[in-house]
Amino acid sequence: MPRQGSGFFVAIEGPDGSGKTTLAKRLVDVLRDSVGAHFPPTTLVRMPGELPIGEQLRAILLKPLATRLDPVTELLLMLADRSETVRKVIQPTLSLRAGYVVCDRYNISSYVYQGYIGDVSIETIHKAVEIATCGLEPDLYIVLDVDEETQRQRLELRRGETDRFEAESKRKVAEGYRAITNLLFRGACVIDTSKMTPDEVFQAARQRISGALMRPI
Repeated sequence: MPRQGSGFFVAIEGPDGSGKTTLAKRLVDVLRDSVGAHFPPTTLVRMPGELPIGEQLRAILLKPLATRLDPVTELLLMLADRSETVRKVIQPTLSLRAGYVVCDRYNISSYVYQGYIGDVSIETIHKAVEIATCGLEPDLYIVLDVDEETQRQRLELRRGETDRFEAESKRKVAEGYRAITNLLFRGACVIDTSKMTPDEVFQAARQRISGALMRPI
């Protein structure tokens, strides 16, 4: 998918409890403040679940019943949502209106959950991701790391039902993000949030984005 316009696309990745959703929301707020509320647009995208079809897929994939799915089937369902979101939300925002997109999870998650944990080959994931996204990659990946004890404490503070991905071996998921980032995404900005406050994480990410944009935000 040819990239047009001068938009900026950042994806926030990391295990549950690392603070990625909090960071994504704060980055959207500061980007909107830096460019104006309406133009160019700044869009927060959640994966899976941004569009109505994604909400339905999310309801299936995040429940214990989905553990019966073959990892390749799971990968393709995830990428069906990503394909729709790229074509209907991300790419139009970037290329037609030169806007900004902050995405809560993107391609690294596929390599971690379906690859590192599900044992789907890197080659298979790469081919499927390429088709689903037409090769659209973020301008910047920010990968949040967290140690096991800090992650446990943060997740215990959450209320409500724990979804299936949170119930995965927390240690293995965190290991997966470290391994995949080091192997395939060495250009990513990695922030260890274990001993940092949310504001410190935000300031570190803000500084990196400002560098990528070559202007302060």
